[in-house]
Amino acid sequence: MPLWGLVSFRRMGIIQKFPERWQPRIKALHRQLGLLTWLLALVTIELALPHPAVAKGRLTQAWQAGVGLIGMLLLGLSLKAVVTPKSLGGAEDPLSKTV
Repeated sequence: MPLWGLVSFRRMGIIQKFPERWQPRIKALHRQLGLLTWLLALVTIELALPHPAVAKGRLTQAWQAGVGLIGMLLLGLSLKAVVTPKSLGGAEDPLSKTV
């Protein structure tokens, strides 16, 4: 579960250690690495489900389909929100604004 700013880069003073022009790129990279981590976790789940210790017949197949569907939905939604290098430079980019 995300912490929704409870432990944010800004509150902890981490992001201010970098030049302001780097901050949007750092945030975008952090989001992309988080997405990659989440998708790799789904792959791990998919690989473990057919194991004999976990396999439950049709339930396992439904579970695999559900995990695959969630992964595809998340990937599709994240591809719509891809940050381009052009959008990282300006303050008009909603991802680069800080609170």
